[in-house]
Amino acid sequence: MGYEHSMSVEVAFKKGVTIEQIASAFKPILEYLEIDPLKGKMHGDNEFTFDPATGGFYLFTGGEVSCGFADMVEEVINDLGPLCSEAGELTLKDFDTADLKNAITTFVFGPSDDAIAQYRFDCELQNMQGLIPLIGEDGYIAMMELAKAQFAQHKQTAPAASPAP
Repeated sequence: MGYEHSMSVEVAFKKGVTIEQIASAFKPILEYLEIDPLKGKMHGDNEFTFDPATGGFYLFTGGEVSCGFADMVEEVINDLGPLCSEAGELTLKDFDTADLKNAITTFVFGPSDDAIAQYRFDCELQNMQGLIPLIGEDGYIAMMELAKAQFAQHKQTAPAASPAP
């Protein structure tokens, strides 16, 4: 038994990365969904775009998938990081679950642990903008400055990430 899904990812790849390398990293998903961007084989609402000049990439998929699809996505994420020029995220939505807490899964990936941490931090800062009506502009600025200082201190004291096996 599967579920109706949508998956989207938008990220910038390093200069020199080719569509063949991206297709290879996404191979399990593309084969499963019968998508071949090298031959222009798309169906339904699926979309795969890549601009080699800028490294800009966008992928959207939709339709029914098996329960193991999320595991496949997680494997692909591990192959994408080294190709990226910056961190990005992949969002997987399950439209058939009644469990709203787990209906949307976001995978963050990037070229390094530091890039991923910075991306998450930047997202949190954006989320904090919703507090402006409650704490005012000055309160928001003070809170942002404190968060930035704490993040900078954490980066200085955090142990170095061990290399991937």
